[in-house]
Amino acid sequence: MYGRIESKWTFENGALQLNVTIPANSEGIAHLPTREIEAITESGHSLAQAEGIREIRQDTNRVVVTVGSGSYDFQVNLNQKQAAVLE
Repeated sequence: MYGRIESKWTFENGALQLNVTIPANSEGIAHLPTREIEAITESGHSLAQAEGIREIRQDTNRVVVTVGSGSYDFQVNLNQKQAAVLE
């Protein structure tokens, strides 16, 4: 109704790269596979400093991020145990 929601992810060298695009007048939720908020950046910035981030919360085994419309480039640096699940 508002446009395409797009996502793409890659995993390389122990890091998950998630690219998300949310259309205008919409909101999206990304579930990132780490418990450590500090292990996540968006376009090279900490989540606290990234534009468009509306909410950050920790769930049992992940960080949940609510974002407004726009494009986001999340990078999640995973520990060995987390990385092994994705390999």
